[in-house]
Amino acid sequence: MVQDLSIPDIHGVEVLKALIAERGLGQKDLIPIFKTESIVSEVLSGQRNLTVNHIRQLAEFFHISPSAFFEA
Repeated sequence: MVQDLSIPDIHGVEVLKALIAERGLGQKDLIPIFKTESIVSEVLSGQRNLTVNHIRQLAEFFHISPSAFFEA
């Protein structure tokens, strides 16, 4: 019997949070992308949106497609 192993439908900051948790990273690890820890915190809390530049750099950093950060 085959199990249904569905991947959750997440995007944007939720993808970022999952990647951070999966790799055991902290906010300080993302300072090269966001410039300050306060900006990282604001993005993760939903007070600030990801920019196109953030998405490009995050995709490079995590070696994933930038499209992972956008809704399908």
